[in-house]
Amino acid sequence: MKIMMVTNGMNIGGAETHVLELSTALSNRGHLVTVASPFGSYTEKLKERDIKTERIFKFNGSPYSLVKQLKDLYECCIRTHPDILHAHTRPGALISVLIGKALRIPVVTTAHLPFPKQGLAGACTCWGECVLAVSRDIRRHLILYYAVPSNDVSLIKNGIDTELFSPRGKSCKKIVHVSRLDSDRSKTAELLIEIAEELAKAKECEEIVLIGDGDQFARLQEKKKRANAAIGRDFVQMIGAKTDIEKAFENRPLFVGVSRAALEAMSCECPVVLCGNEGYEGILDAQKAKTAAKTNFCGRNRREPQKEELFCDLQKLLGQTEAERRQLGREMRQIVLGEYKRERMAETAEEVYRKAIRKKSVGIMICGYYGYGNVGDEAVLPMIIRQCLRHYGRVTVMSKKPKKDTKKYGVKCISRYSLFGFFSNFKSDDILIFGGGNLLQNQTSQRSLAYYLTFALLAKLKKGKVALVRGGIGALHGVFAQKAVSLFLKKCDYISSRTIEDLHAMRKSVILRKAKVSADGSLFLPIVKREKKPHTLSKCPYCVIVMKKTSTKLLEKKAALIRGFCQAHKLTPIWITFDQKKDLTSAKRGAKTVRKSIVIKTQSKDLIRRIIGGSQFVLTDRLHAAYFALLENRPFGFLDQNEKNRRHLNYMKGCFQKTGIHDCLSVACVQKLKKLPRPLSKGDHARMIAVMLCGRKIF
Repeated sequence: MKIMMVTNGMNIGGAETHVLELSTALSNRGHLVTVASPFGSYTEKLKERDIKTERIFKFNGSPYSLVKQLKDLYECCIRTHPDILHAHTRPGALISVLIGKALRIPVVTTAHLPFPKQGLAGACTCWGECVLAVSRDIRRHLILYYAVPSNDVSLIKNGIDTELFSPRGKSCKKIVHVSRLDSDRSKTAELLIEIAEELAKAKECEEIVLIGDGDQFARLQEKKKRANAAIGRDFVQMIGAKTDIEKAFENRPLFVGVSRAALEAMSCECPVVLCGNEGYEGILDAQKAKTAAKTNFCGRNRREPQKEELFCDLQKLLGQTEAERRQLGREMRQIVLGEYKRERMAETAEEVYRKAIRKKSVGIMICGYYGYGNVGDEAVLPMIIRQCLRHYGRVTVMSKKPKKDTKKYGVKCISRYSLFGFFSNFKSDDILIFGGGNLLQNQTSQRSLAYYLTFALLAKLKKGKVALVRGGIGALHGVFAQKAVSLFLKKCDYISSRTIEDLHAMRKSVILRKAKVSADGSLFLPIVKREKKPHTLSKCPYCVIVMKKTSTKLLEKKAALIRGFCQAHKLTPIWITFDQKKDLTSAKRGAKTVRKSIVIKTQSKDLIRRIIGGSQFVLTDRLHAAYFALLENRPFGFLDQNEKNRRHLNYMKGCFQKTGIHDCLSVACVQKLKKLPRPLSKGDHARMIAVMLCGRKIF
């Protein structure tokens, strides 16, 4: 695999060292790695390790430098033809994404910091096909603030060369700090200079060594001179930038700092005090290391560093015996050997590269009634996404609430009404899936049918494929609607229906050779645990009512039926809404006419399934409530015998007959029930579900 790393410099720094070690590990695993950067201190090390380097213009915040860097990187890509672009800065990610789209190269980005989403920089931030986050808090930041799908963000831990960074020689009592000395990274160095006189007076510390360079170097140099003058000797040393950091840790000094440098010191069995601009963790031990790992050992969101606390912790370490410091250092090295070896970092990167390449190939776009809060559709969608992700790297969902659903489902979601979003995310050879339900109908409105047929046409115009998965045909009014649906079915590349009657209805419209019968997606849902049932339902036998929005006249008829049924069997009516916006008003009005009714407002499919699982009977207008009852092995009956419910009812009865079960779940007219039916035995229930899923008798 040909990999091009894109960064804005190769001078001393945690991100730059990360690039160096990752490039080395990937090169050792047989990949051809090229590092495109404005060059720096680590460039010679790259050349020593036989890693190819390319020079690009340094981005300095101006539009000119960005355009110049874009031009240089484009020319590098034309010369080297990489399979992957791996960017390590925000400007680098932006130009990599632009070039990736032009040359069809997958882009992976590493987020080394929780970048703020502010101003022009936040608006122009791009992340490519996949993102690597160096810590858990950065991963969470990307998902929450940048709405990056969680399935696209992987955690990559810093990899340390544990052979190079290994303990040597006897322990010493000097303090070492390694960091860039820029305005946002120099607080620890400044604190060490401020407490230098007190440390020298205590006569425990031999010296303080500050390694690094940056825009604060000259100011800190002056401060260091004044501190040394007060002490009377060169107690504090500032030796600038170094590439052979391992030599500074040879004699197991005390390390004060954060991030990658802290890990390198831990690998050399150095006691570590975690202190940086972003927070103060204190003396690192095995317990604190678990907390510190969540922020990549940066101490983010911890207390502000104070010189008094830093002085006390250093005095505590300096006062320990050599054996105690050695023991603490060995614990630190074991942490690095267990989780932060360079080879593991390379394995993670390889896995993400392969995922990014898959995402650049054929992708899936899922279209349906998503984002409206309908419990049935929202319950089935994660199952469809999981099945698609097994075979395709790029899955996009068209949703009414794209931002909310991106965080909820972990894949990219776009507005279901956005033509721009559709055209920018649906590529040629991609597959548009209409995911379940009776989408092909105009009973509710003509706009619904026109919407789905329009996007099917757009997919075909973009030379993509169209699939109707576990779908059905609803009521079609008008000759034009019937002909349009017939043409749609004829042009579909794949068709599966939920019931045999749905398949027959499709074949009446057009000759279908490859169509097959599947099962409703709700039957593929995982088993839910029985605990956490609402305490109000724990003592009384109850009947679950799921009612659609309906007219006043029909509501009164249904309420009378529910009232008589619940009184006859001494059941408490529990009203649940599958679509709160549409159904809640009808549920509340119905509950007022039936005594002792309880209305539960929840959109949690797992909680709804638990409530159904604990019920004696389920009365429903909603098809998915019936399937939930079937999954939980509870008797149910339909309140509304419409065409869709009738088809599924006949399908279930046919499956019962195939299994040889006659005394089965009651789906008959509820007025004739003199006693509550019993649920099936476990064996019969499993056989029934298996026949519905497989279409044949398998027991």
